[in-house]
Amino acid sequence: MRKQYLLMVFMFIGAIMQAQFNVNINVTDSGTTSNIESADVTFDSTTLQTDVNGNVTFSNIANGTYNYSVSFDCYTAESGTITVSDADVNTNIVLSLFTTTNVFWQVNQDGSPVSFPVPTAEITISDGVNAP
Repeated sequence: MRKQYLLMVFMFIGAIMQAQFNVNINVTDSGTTSNIESADVTFDSTTLQTDVNGNVTFSNIANGTYNYSVSFDCYTAESGTITVSDADVNTNIVLSLFTTTNVFWQVNQDGSPVSFPVPTAEITISDGVNAP
């Protein structure tokens, strides 16, 4: 009887140690609170993209603390850690649009810098998402 009891205890402990959970991450825009589709989410060296609702799920995750990073064009990347402890994890990551960017350019003519206005020079600036 005692052997059966010990066997059951070890089986229970083994089941707990092998428990796997989901890490659900939702990515939103800080200004509009809209979901961000196609953001790259890296969790413990696996990268997935968010769906149309800004969601991504990493499955079969064991207990532990994991690094994550989230990035999307024209947004400041976010990173940190997520701890899984005997339950699924649901978290929201908020990304902020770049607010300012310094742009420097130099106009060259025949490989040499030009220090006066060039009437035919054209500079096009794009936000990386929308066509200029």
